[in-house]
Amino acid sequence: MNAAELQRLREVYDAYRLDARKQRSWSSANAGNRAMGMERDGALRELLAATQGASPAPVLDIGCGAGNVLATLHTMGLPQEILYGVDIDAVRIHQAHERYPAMHYALAEGSRLPLGDGSVHTVLLFTVLSSILVYKTRSAIAREALRVLRPQGSIIVYDFRYNNPRNPFVRALNLQEIRALFPGTRLECKTLTLLPPLARSLGRLTNALYPVLARIPFLKSHHLCSIRPL
Repeated sequence: MNAAELQRLREVYDAYRLDARKQRSWSSANAGNRAMGMERDGALRELLAATQGASPAPVLDIGCGAGNVLATLHTMGLPQEILYGVDIDAVRIHQAHERYPAMHYALAEGSRLPLGDGSVHTVLLFTVLSSILVYKTRSAIAREALRVLRPQGSIIVYDFRYNNPRNPFVRALNLQEIRALFPGTRLECKTLTLLPPLARSLGRLTNALYPVLARIPFLKSHHLCSIRPL
């Protein structure tokens, strides 16, 4: 990874930790955050059911943070021993080790994975590519994801389709960009997740309004793509 980009990312993560407003905004105490998570996890469950097969196979989460997505996979029935995560943030990797010690974590860059060719069946890239502002680094991460992927495996990308004017540290991806990053693959994509600022504002009406609003196409903020080698 470009050294300047790596340093920028680490500084962004440090700033996020110190930003009390962002921490409140992302808290699971907010009903909108819980609704967004439930919708995403339900879609992820469907994809895993279609791609994992009868015997659970290794999953790698690039940009795993503190391990929350992998923990969700465990609640879906995947053994902890086949769940792997990498992240460039030492603080979050330490948290992941403490919270889920049976899973496997490494402090590593997505563009230089400490795994062999064809070693995992499913690769997750959840709001990772949009955090990378240097295209060459995005491309390097995509190549590494393809390198470690088994021939019958899949890469699952969940990421922003709109830019956030309040957050200059991320850049959305359109489908054309995703296709360009993963040449020689077949993409199956859909949109989901109600625009986060709107979802978080629903309060006590979340349970009633979220399912209705989340069906309106232009209010869906993210792509969810299953990417498989041809």
